[in-house]
This record gives sequence, structure tokens and C-alpha cells, in this order.
Amino acid sequence: MIPIDYRSTPLIDIARAEIAGKVAEYLAAGGQIHQVDGFEYKPLPPAKHPEPKEEPKRHGRPRMKPERQAELVRDIKRMATDGFSKTAILRQLRISWDVMRRLTDEFCIEFIDAKELSQRGNKGRAEASAETRARLAPRIIGLHKSGVSLTEIARRTGINRKAVTRTLEENGAL
Repeated sequence: MIPIDYRSTPLIDIARAEIAGKVAEYLAAGGQIHQVDGFEYKPLPPAKHPEPKEEPKRHGRPRMKPERQAELVRDIKRMATDGFSKTAILRQLRISWDVMRRLTDEFCIEFIDAKELSQRGNKGRAEASAETRARLAPRIIGLHKSGVSLTEIARRTGINRKAVTRTLEENGAL
């Protein structure tokens, strides 16, 4: 049965009475109680904030050297005015889209869009190819005479190897 005063007596008072009874039994049996020092609260020292560095450390790859950047910008501008597509420039210069985008944005390089390229002249593909070969002929012949391979000439000029061969044959250099 539940006592009537169950709700009127707090549970902590009941627990205290039980503990006091057990302590009295322990002392009566000859036990001794030693009081030890309690915990002394020591607040933590205030946090030390490091002095801000002059330049925050960059994550990722280091920036390219200014000489390399100037060379890439010069090549991209030249190829963009010659009508090369962004993809062709990326492949020929072996750079990533991110590098291309950063350089074109930073140096305001604009590309000729397909409509403007077609408005320059309504030439067929063969005529445009012949014009490109004629424009690149001095460079191709010079590279060939200096001993550069046909594949390397094709890579440097952005045209295929067959077009390089055709250009050399048309100009009597092969």
C-alpha cells in the first residue's frame, strides 16, 4: 500500500534519510570517514587568436608563372583572331577549361562566333581549308625545313597531318 504522505515528502529527503542511516551503521561498526579536498574550479584562460596573415594561403595548384601566362595569352589572342574555336585552342595549347576561362576573362579575349565567321565569306569548306593552308604555308614550310616532324607541325599549327602534307606538296617543299 502507498503511504498517504508519499507525495508530500520529496524523494530527495527520503534518500538523505537512508544515506544517513547507512553512515551511522558504518560508524557504529568502527569505520572512519576521511574528508578529501573538493574540486576547485579554475576558469580557462581566454582564447588566443592568431594575428591575421598578410596574404591568405591559396589552396590547390600554384599560379602559373608570368612568362607562361603571357605566352598563353599571346597564343590565345592570335588563334582567336584566326578563327580557331575554344576547343581547338584548348587541345593545341594543352590547357584546361578553367585556365582558358580565367585567361579569357582576365585579359578580355573575345572569340569570333560562328555567325560572324560565316559572314566573313560564304566559302565552302574546301575553300576555307585552302585559305587556311595558304595562310599557314610559310610557317609550315619553315618548320619542315628546320626538321620538325609532320605530326608536330600539325599540332603546332592546329591543322591535321594530311593538311600539312597537302600544303607542303602544293608549295613544292615535300
